Amino acid sequence: MEQPSPTNQVEFFSDGNGQYRIGLERIFDPACYRYGQLMKEMSAGRVTNIYRQWIVGDGRLKDVQTSQVENMNGIARGCQSNLVRKTKGFAKTVNRIESNYELFQLYRNFFRQDKNKMTPGMKEEILCAPLSWNNFLTTNYQT
Repeated sequence: MEQPSPTNQVEFFSDGNGQYRIGLERIFDPACYRYGQLMKEMSAGRVTNIYRQWIVGDGRLKDVQTSQVENMNGIARGCQSNLVRKTKGFAKTVNRIESNYELFQLYRNFFRQDKNKMTPGMKEEILCAPLSWNNFLTTNYQT
């Protein structure tokens, strides 16, 4: 990801959890990002209303979507038992969660190919071919 700037803003979308807003305020200059929230009103387990708003910056309200991050969260929970409560693999330390998620990100970005035989790392031109575990584990990484 390129460094955000006033002329190269990055967009963030989330639900109404205030921690996202606080985190973004601590990390980025407000001129360098746009942040929108999508909140769902539920009744009897069903979505009854959706509210969208721009918190930092502005744009079309219909652009505020959380489906991609919700999908990624579902994939992460499905692939990592330590993120699911009440399982034998439930992580008991923050360090364990961070280490497991870093390994998950490595796999998703550099090993796992999509239907076009591309990894996210290849799409971003970081790699020219997907990594394999044999290559990753046997390469000398000294600099």
